[in-house]
Amino acid sequence: MAVLKMKDIKKLGEKELSEKLNELKLELAKERANIAIGATVTSPGRIKEIRRGIARIETEKTERKAGAPAQEKRAKGPAPSGSPDNRSKEARGKPAASGSEPKGVKKKQ
Repeated sequence: MAVLKMKDIKKLGEKELSEKLNELKLELAKERANIAIGATVTSPGRIKEIRRGIARIETEKTERKAGAPAQEKRAKGPAPSGSPDNRSKEARGKPAASGSEPKGVKKKQ
């Protein structure tokens, strides 16, 4: 089976998507069973390819259910300067590290 691309998946109907998903899940189970019994793997990258295909189909099904593509919902570009990722510990309300002692070690008084 060839690599599934999103543009090809978007063209499929609901029934075809479900059939393709079941087909991929069965193929993944067979590949994993072959590995479990110690059979030689014809293509080691195939499992990764199958898993990605399953994820792409499930993503498309979710997008159709929601009515809007998930990619449009995501923010594009770097995080804004006021986002929690760019603020200091003090700005997030966490105390700054005091001293150079490792975590869990108490000072002698």
